[in-house]
Amino acid sequence: MSNSNYLDEVKNTPADEMMSIGKLSVLGLQQVLAMFASSIAIPIIVSGALKLPLNVMAILIASSCFATGICTAFQSIGLKRYLGIRLPIVLGCGMASVAPILLIINNLSSNIAGGGSGLSIDQSVALRTVFGATIIAGIVAFLVAPILGRLSSLFSKIVIGCLLLTVGSSLFNAALNNIVGVPNTPSYGNAQNIWIALITLLAIVLLYRFVNQKLRSVAILFGILIGFVVSIFAGIVNFAPVINAGWIGLPQPFKFGAPIFTNINADLLLIIVSLINSIEAIGCFSVVSNLCGSPMPTKRMISGLRAEGICVAFSGMFNSFSLTSFSSNIGILLLSGIRSRWTTFVGGIILVAFGLIPKTAAFITIIPSCVLGAGILAICGSVLVAGIINLKQVNLDYYGNVITIAISVGVGVAFNGKQAALSQMPTFVKDILPGGVICTVIIAVLLNLLFNFKEIKENFKALNAKEKLSVEKAI
Repeated sequence: MSNSNYLDEVKNTPADEMMSIGKLSVLGLQQVLAMFASSIAIPIIVSGALKLPLNVMAILIASSCFATGICTAFQSIGLKRYLGIRLPIVLGCGMASVAPILLIINNLSSNIAGGGSGLSIDQSVALRTVFGATIIAGIVAFLVAPILGRLSSLFSKIVIGCLLLTVGSSLFNAALNNIVGVPNTPSYGNAQNIWIALITLLAIVLLYRFVNQKLRSVAILFGILIGFVVSIFAGIVNFAPVINAGWIGLPQPFKFGAPIFTNINADLLLIIVSLINSIEAIGCFSVVSNLCGSPMPTKRMISGLRAEGICVAFSGMFNSFSLTSFSSNIGILLLSGIRSRWTTFVGGIILVAFGLIPKTAAFITIIPSCVLGAGILAICGSVLVAGIINLKQVNLDYYGNVITIAISVGVGVAFNGKQAALSQMPTFVKDILPGGVICTVIIAVLLNLLFNFKEIKENFKALNAKEKLSVEKAI
């Protein structure tokens, strides 16, 4: 397939729909709300582990907003045929990197001292090591993109369906924790928070039922706004972070000094995370491509994976952490009915604004977690539905497909986040099984090969023949 054919084949789809700036801004903000809490959780967790002063944590959060915004916008519009998936994809700091980053910190920071507004030597070294390893991981992801891109044909309907079921199921825990709180904390099971979450959910449902299509596309956003207003009257919104936040915050590359590339263990840990994120991205790109009715030739997949690698390296340069494509935002595409990549492009611009104007980001941080949790609950439920829709196209009368779904989803959901339970297992098992999604993908691909090898082989040959024919026509 020629490069020109690749671009011609993927244009003029719902992903290219252009709308007014006002509508794009509202839809873009809705995309941001779907991922913001999860994405800024990483700098908050790292700040806590390193006992960083509040001003440094604010820098990390602003840097995270800036990096994710630039990279989301970049993936959405792409750089001609060379880089970018050109689909409504949102990038953010992925939770898969949390455990490896904390391990790196624990190995390096034996004498951390909190307090003050500056950094101790240990704190600085730990951050620079994490950022250096993130840059290397991004470079490696860029280099292996052509290899991983050619494996995308293994992501059939059954694999994508299993992936979405696991993503949706895994997100329910995150939504529930936002609503009811974390066990063994004073706010756990707070009735007021649960009632506010239920009111938010009810608002979302009523908006979907009674408003027109235009308003229905932003029902999640308006539902969250209604929940936020209810929270203000309930007295649980603290405006102090908005008042105290600055107006201008210019992100600076290598803010904490030159990145450290020489810690091999740290480099390997984050390379593994980046490769896992790339495999998950293949699934995410495939799902969004199907939703948008936009073809996914191999060259396009490789272009998207290369861009994600560059984004990871860029994130490390700008004092942020390993980025990944957020599968949860697939739920927004389903619920809104809008597939335009310009919504995520504008969402990226909004995130950049959060990074440049900290006071705007502070507005999002004061939305009570119970309200955001209600929105996440609706979104993850729709991701689950997307998985069911995909699996409806699979022959479920065949026992091989049934066992593939049962085992891959069952193991992925059961072991998701269970690092402690696997502490005595080999390293590669501890890295894969608790990942949930990546665990499901690997098992689903392997079992699909086991039960449907002949069909997959024939499809692979047909795909190669089609690409060869496209090249010949172009010549």
